[in-house]
Amino acid sequence: MNKEQQREYIKCALDFEYWAETYLKVENKMLGDGVYIPLKITNNQKKVVETYQKESFVCISKYRQAAVTTLTCAYTAHKIVFSENLKIALIANKLGLAKEELLVKVVTFIEGIPEWMQPGKNDEKGKFILYDKDSDYYKIFKGNGCHLKALAAGKQGLRGYSVNLAVIDECGFFEFGQQFWQAASGSLIGGGSCIMISTPNSLDSFYYPTVEGAKNKTNKFKYVEIQWYDDERYNVGLRWVKGYNTIDTRTPKTLQELKDLKNQGIDVIETTDPKIYKDLIKKGYNPESDWFIETCKGFNWDRKKIAQELQLSFLGSGNNFIDEKYLQEQEKINVQEPIRYEYIDRNFWVWEDPIPDQKYIISIDVSSGRGEDNSAINILKILENGVEQVAEYNGKIPPEILGEIGYHYAIKYNDAYCIVDVTGSYGVPTMQKILEYGYKNVHYSKIRQSEIKSQFDQFIKNEDDVPGFIIGTNRGLMLMELERVFRSNEIIVRSTRLISELKNFLSVDSPNRVADHRRSTHDDIIMSVALALHVLSSSMKIVQESSDRSKKLLDAWINPKNLPANQEKYQDIIKQQRGKTGNPYQDNSWLFK
Repeated sequence: MNKEQQREYIKCALDFEYWAETYLKVENKMLGDGVYIPLKITNNQKKVVETYQKESFVCISKYRQAAVTTLTCAYTAHKIVFSENLKIALIANKLGLAKEELLVKVVTFIEGIPEWMQPGKNDEKGKFILYDKDSDYYKIFKGNGCHLKALAAGKQGLRGYSVNLAVIDECGFFEFGQQFWQAASGSLIGGGSCIMISTPNSLDSFYYPTVEGAKNKTNKFKYVEIQWYDDERYNVGLRWVKGYNTIDTRTPKTLQELKDLKNQGIDVIETTDPKIYKDLIKKGYNPESDWFIETCKGFNWDRKKIAQELQLSFLGSGNNFIDEKYLQEQEKINVQEPIRYEYIDRNFWVWEDPIPDQKYIISIDVSSGRGEDNSAINILKILENGVEQVAEYNGKIPPEILGEIGYHYAIKYNDAYCIVDVTGSYGVPTMQKILEYGYKNVHYSKIRQSEIKSQFDQFIKNEDDVPGFIIGTNRGLMLMELERVFRSNEIIVRSTRLISELKNFLSVDSPNRVADHRRSTHDDIIMSVALALHVLSSSMKIVQESSDRSKKLLDAWINPKNLPANQEKYQDIIKQQRGKTGNPYQDNSWLFK
């Protein structure tokens, strides 16, 4: 390296932006495959780089075509070139993605700069050698001992590989995000540094809580949000529109057409002044530009894709069975810390002690007590216009012990109406234990499976009337009622555990299942609540059996097992059952007085 090169080397080491724009090139596919142009750092991207240089832990939400991943690869290449003995992990959901989307880009940048600047070394024969180790997924640079490794985000974290910097791409889509981070965070040398990049993917269990923690300053991360309307490439002709939503109408209008509709309450402001963007958004203005409109057309006006790829919205960007906005409303208004943690494992959470003469329903979803599934108990207070969660259990215990717990709390909460899921016979020992203690206020169903009936011989009422409930084909109806109750704001949720399960409970294309949990997550608490709501809305048997009025009502009601799976028909039947308002708690409030 001559003196001029030494001066240039020092300048590049101290100024990432100069180095990147002077020496790096990126492929521009708009000009054709294999066409490379000098890298240009936008104003948006400069904000990202400044954050990287100031903060050790950074999480970034980005829009489509923001090129933040490419920028981060350039930043990583700079760290490799101008450091010594640095270890960097490049992490994606799959190993192939980590290699192609991250490692290959970093290596391409490094191999594209002048040889005298590359972190290599001449061998004894004077031949320049860049790598001490060179494999498809792992590079060690000969000149400065820096390491670069591509890894998949699995449950084992970094698999024992300690690093100074972890670059994690599209972490909102990781299958085992929480497990990965719990294992990987301990592999950061001396606390290390971490960069997380992603577009939103609903209220996922890893990236979303990381972003929320960064916003609320409850974790180490600094949050950066990169909006398309701040990007000079895409905000040409930017206008802010109030009173007309192009995404809803799918009918774009020219600037002049929008201005001509001013007398209809539509207002348009033309500005690219970032200082007033937040104020405009608060006032109800929506940004759009020609690029934005064309990109929305490319998405076929798919609201989910637009929310995810352009609007950086965690709300509406996923496939959650319960709309995310209802979950956030519950979190903001209703979710509370329990007043007590009971039972020996402290997994029985209590928010409210029983109130004299108040009606309660207790539902029990039973697992084997082994494996990954938990058992769940929920106690709901019956209100005139819905239900309120007052206690909840979630843990791994044998079914017989679960029956003892269920009996204790059913008695405690004013002889609560008790429903036990006996699907697959797991709940049979639980139900038997409750009945052996002499508890009478239990739910009976039409159950014809001989293997279940035979275990309740002394408790069977009329032929097929067996204590307990089999979910089976009722699952779809149960979940539809669950969704309706959330949408209609007829439930008060207190539990963070229930909200957490619901955030990972997704709609599925199956008429019987309707929705299911993500892999590595659970739905035990969800099903215990859905069980209670279904029985409550379709049979209303929580009233005392001595009530003549309730008997007349119950005789006229349809058994839930006879309800068809068709959703529209289901809604009609439920409306007939509920009365004029469609709210079972309001229409039948006289039953609980």
